[in-house]
Amino acid sequence: MKILFPIRAFYPHHGGGPSLSVYWMAKALAQKGQEVVVVTTTHGLENKYPANIWNDIAGIRVQYCSSSWRLLWLTLRLIRKNDILHLTSLCYWPSVFIAAYSKFFTRKTIVWSPRGELADSAINGSSAKRILFEVYGNLFRKRVFFHGTSDKEIEEISKVLGCCKTVKLPNYLELPAKLDKPQEHYMMYLGRISPIKSLDKLFDALNLSKSFMESDYTFYVAGKSVITEEVACEQRLREQVEKLGMQDRIKFLGEVGGSAKDELLAGAYCSFLVSKTENFGNVVVEAMAQGTPVITSLGTPWEVLEKNKVGYHVNNDPSVLAKTIDEVLSLSTEEYQELRRKVFSYCVQEFSVYDNIQRWVNVYKDLLGVS
Repeated sequence: MKILFPIRAFYPHHGGGPSLSVYWMAKALAQKGQEVVVVTTTHGLENKYPANIWNDIAGIRVQYCSSSWRLLWLTLRLIRKNDILHLTSLCYWPSVFIAAYSKFFTRKTIVWSPRGELADSAINGSSAKRILFEVYGNLFRKRVFFHGTSDKEIEEISKVLGCCKTVKLPNYLELPAKLDKPQEHYMMYLGRISPIKSLDKLFDALNLSKSFMESDYTFYVAGKSVITEEVACEQRLREQVEKLGMQDRIKFLGEVGGSAKDELLAGAYCSFLVSKTENFGNVVVEAMAQGTPVITSLGTPWEVLEKNKVGYHVNNDPSVLAKTIDEVLSLSTEEYQELRRKVFSYCVQEFSVYDNIQRWVNVYKDLLGVS
């Protein structure tokens, strides 16, 4: 099959989950013998690749366009030469023109991954977005297969766009090598410092946790704040830590990436993602890839952790989180090490892109009606 991915940002851009998720997916598809073409832009790359020429990257044919206008023009030229058009983001303006052109002039099979853009928190009461998405629903619900990474996202897609065709598959990751590292006395959060991540509730929970407060454990916050809202959030969190008198227990590390990130996750006793809402949360998989268990909130699509006894999925009320922290810290050495073994095994089985890419191949074939 020939598969075309138009996307605003792509590897080696690291500014968002989709750029890496699509790269890992495209790379695995190419290794499976599929012909993969990516049309992207130079956004965030600082001239790492020359613009407007074709590159071979891990078997993927990639062109980094100098503008979104060129991306649109080049994609429209290429649609007829491919079997599958796989779009990412409903809010990237060329996508709607690409989808409309494909629908009315080529009738190619279209898969569209909103990547959390249809969640209530992402729409955030915007009437303009709701009108736009209503237009999308009316235009494309019969011709497009919308991709959700979880039951939660599938529900969001159907709620906003109406009765439409959907495909459910999680994000698959190129898992890092598992590090043979003993666990140290710290727990952690990794990700953006944003109000939606509910770190204030987590800090209150740590303060309420008798096991944590009576232990020598530290809590690390690994992440950065960029936009004004995030900078203000970080300042409030630092003030909260001071008010709680936990300056020696809660440490802000700043942004941590690359091998240092893997080292940090591997050494952690457990990790947290207790957001108000979350589309997926690649960081959960990154922690599990090191065998590190994760405590997640009900606002995230990680009920599978509880269901498969490889983590926690709880209300992010501070008292509930505190009780969960106490439970995790009370595990015996044998119970904890067995949990880590199960976490790692489940992660590889369910989220390794190379072990699971055949699922995408099968979906594409089913949509095309080929065996």
